Parts: sequence; structure tokens; C-alpha cells
Amino acid sequence: MNKTLKISSWTKLYNYKNYFRVRELNKVVKKKNRRNLGLALFRMMSPLSETASKQVIESFMRFYKKNLSLTKNSSILDYGSGTGWIIFNLQKNKLCKKFFSKDVSKIFITNQKKIIKNCKFEVVKPNKWRINEKTNSIDWVISNAVFHCFKNREFTKKIIFEMIRVSKQG
Repeated sequence: MNKTLKISSWTKLYNYKNYFRVRELNKVVKKKNRRNLGLALFRMMSPLSETASKQVIESFMRFYKKNLSLTKNSSILDYGSGTGWIIFNLQKNKLCKKFFSKDVSKIFITNQKKIIKNCKFEVVKPNKWRINEKTNSIDWVISNAVFHCFKNREFTKKIIFEMIRVSKQG
């Protein structure tokens, strides 16, 4: 029972810490001009300047284009998607069409639903290590700046093995 209480309060703390980011995210999502939305989503999670943020996004997209062998039929799962900046920018660059977004923050997932199309969203519980996808069903699983948030090494191993389980062989 105590473990559940700790995890529950961790979720509340996570959401509280992100409260100001969420307020900013709500403003960004409501804007009619979405030209720089991918940049705005990234900057909410990063203290970098606008120029540096653009360079990081471009670097990520170049890396994905070069190393992931993406096609229009590829699928990507972003585990710990946060504001959704990676999926948003992958869609914007038309690297693939099928996306899965999982995060512990209901607020982030709710806002992602407003700006990201053709995506299956899920709010995951912090103590849940099982990924609700079929074995060998997803081409690529990505997770950026997430592992340090997990409660311990054993839990992290379970998540990694789940990521391997849902990923297609190859």
C-alpha cells in the first residue's frame, strides 16, 4: 500500500512541477499560427535559446532520417512523449504516418490530441511497466529523457524489455 501512495504522490508532484509548462502549452496549442508549433513544444521542455532549439530539432530529424530507415508505412512509439514535440516534428517532416504516444501526464496527452493527428494516445501509470501493444507490432520505439524518471533499475529493465517486445525484429 505504501508503494502505491508514493507513486501516486510522485504523479501529483510531476503534474505540479509541470503546471507552469502546461499553462504555456495551453497557450501555444490555442494559437492560430502553428508554423512554429514544433519549436514551441520543444522549448517548453528545454532552457535553450530559440536558435539552439531549432538546431536540436533539426539534428534530431536528420538523425531519424539517416538512421531509422523510415517509410510512409512505418510506426513509431514515443514512450514518455511529454509535450509531443518529437512526434509533431516527425509528422511535420512527413517521415511516417503511424504514431503511438505514451506519457504519465494526462494534461500533456490531452494537449497532444489537439495538435497531433493519426496517433494512438495513452496515459500510463507510473508504476505500470507493461506496454499495451502487440508483440512485434511497432517499427521503432523512442524514448527521450525518460529513464532517469523511473523508480529503480529493475523497473527500467522491465520497460526496456517491453520496448524490445513490442518492436519488430530487424
